[in-house]
Amino acid sequence: MDRRLFIASTASFAAGCLSAGSIPSALAQALQPGRPIKLVVPFPAGGSTDVIGRIMAEGLATRLALPVVIENKPGAGGTIGATQVAKAAPDGHELLIASVSISTNHHIFRNLAFDPVKDLAPVSFVATVPNALLAGPHMSVRSTADLIAAARAAPGKITYGSAGIGTSAHLAAELFCQITGVTMTHVPYRGTGPALNDLVGGRLDVMFDILTAAIGQVKAGSVRALGVTTLQRNPLLPDLPPVADTLPGFEVTTWNGVFAPAATPPAVVELLSGASAAVMDEDGVKSRLAELSVEARGTPPADLAALLAAESEKWGRLVRIANIRSGD
Repeated sequence: MDRRLFIASTASFAAGCLSAGSIPSALAQALQPGRPIKLVVPFPAGGSTDVIGRIMAEGLATRLALPVVIENKPGAGGTIGATQVAKAAPDGHELLIASVSISTNHHIFRNLAFDPVKDLAPVSFVATVPNALLAGPHMSVRSTADLIAAARAAPGKITYGSAGIGTSAHLAAELFCQITGVTMTHVPYRGTGPALNDLVGGRLDVMFDILTAAIGQVKAGSVRALGVTTLQRNPLLPDLPPVADTLPGFEVTTWNGVFAPAATPPAVVELLSGASAAVMDEDGVKSRLAELSVEARGTPPADLAALLAAESEKWGRLVRIANIRSGD
């Protein structure tokens, strides 16, 4: 297949697509035939970002006719993997699938090695998913109200886990503590997967986790779901009430977006963005992710840039109020 025609076929949006003749030679040379694309997941295998990334990688490999490999690079709330991509060659062959922490870490880490706005180029906003408030099987609490009462009765005694400082699970729990006035002890992990394992094993008391990762454990009865973080009930767990039924206005969703190094040529970003959007618009991908309570989305780069700015402002306020800081 002529490479110029192939590249054109992957770069379409609702507004139109690039024709073979409109693709500059630099773009044709940028994605090298046979050379893999690395999709960096800044969290361990088994978490929601990893699950979404692997489904997306399958689709990208088909659409780009190139191998797409996942590299899990966990640690420091997602900053290790993000730093790697920010410093990678801007040639379209190394990408980051980030979570909401990409919009918060620059508020939290004192010595962050990259700037999410200056050093990363938005490619596509690809998914949103609700969280759930979970309790370990050893906990006697059965509802959000029970947890609030237990935390008030024993300040600082209840532990909650997260994928690291500044991640969505951490911020959801901090927002919960701010609204209720309770104190719980934060235990950061290198990803929600290890935290969920400790919750199942009774080594951790509670946590907020994305339904993508937790739904299997909830349905198996390995952990107890106390509430969903959306304002409405979730069709996968229709009997689970929103946390907002007890705490009016409490709402937390997380999201995933794909980024490239900042100096990646705009035409290459457009190509990757079009391919990403097309993958997330596939009926098969939508249905697979819907089973995990994920809403698949595919957008132009500008939409992800706007989301990044809005989320940075929203969570930045909480970070300042709660004085969430890391010495790293």
